[in-house]
Amino acid sequence: MFNKIFSSIKYRFKKFFLKIFLRFDSIYSINRVKKSKNTKGLFIDCGSNIGQGFNMFKKFFPLKYFDYVLIEPNPNCLNYLKEIKKELEQKEENKIDIINKAASSKDGTTKFFGLSEDKRGILSDGGSILKEHNSLSYDAIENKAIEVETFSLSDFIKRKSLLYDTIILKLDIEGAEYEVLENLLFNKMHLKLNIIYNEFHSEYMDYDNKKKYNNLEKKLVHNINKDKIKLRIWF
Repeated sequence: MFNKIFSSIKYRFKKFFLKIFLRFDSIYSINRVKKSKNTKGLFIDCGSNIGQGFNMFKKFFPLKYFDYVLIEPNPNCLNYLKEIKKELEQKEENKIDIINKAASSKDGTTKFFGLSEDKRGILSDGGSILKEHNSLSYDAIENKAIEVETFSLSDFIKRKSLLYDTIILKLDIEGAEYEVLENLLFNKMHLKLNIIYNEFHSEYMDYDNKKKYNNLEKKLVHNINKDKIKLRIWF
């Protein structure tokens, strides 16, 4: 009972401070866009699901100042994102692109786990290309996974950095963030980003995987902070 109460207080505490950071980040980013030679910044939303995160972030990073890219590999979510795009792009200045692929370190195809195992169903925001991503709750079933396309997020950011001076990245990709962040660091593409909002997922893994990925988290955070890139832990 005490642990549940403590976890609830801890969650609210983190959420409160994240919103404070968001307000400061919003002011900083909008001012940066206004001073830029480009008319807008870019917000890359990896793990859009059906638009929950987007609907929150656009309040702080409005479409007036930012173009958006919504990235979601789950094909069942695609129509929801298309409806968001259709509704908001009625205003000519609004630009929203949708990529129905998984952010990764390379172009190709891979298996996407969790849609049948997760009780939340085919629209679950817990689907992942990392098999062990939710191993604390269930074992991913290989023959129930679907195949999805992947693309190199590093290459994507490299191309977009030629068009935008301000780029913000949100990663909520259910365990795939470890590979993606390592690849961004290796290719120095994190240096093209102004702010990273990232959710780590080791807490949802079984003991052995949790230990392994927890250590990797510390390394990734250290290397990103070392280069003075704003890293906010999203949850």
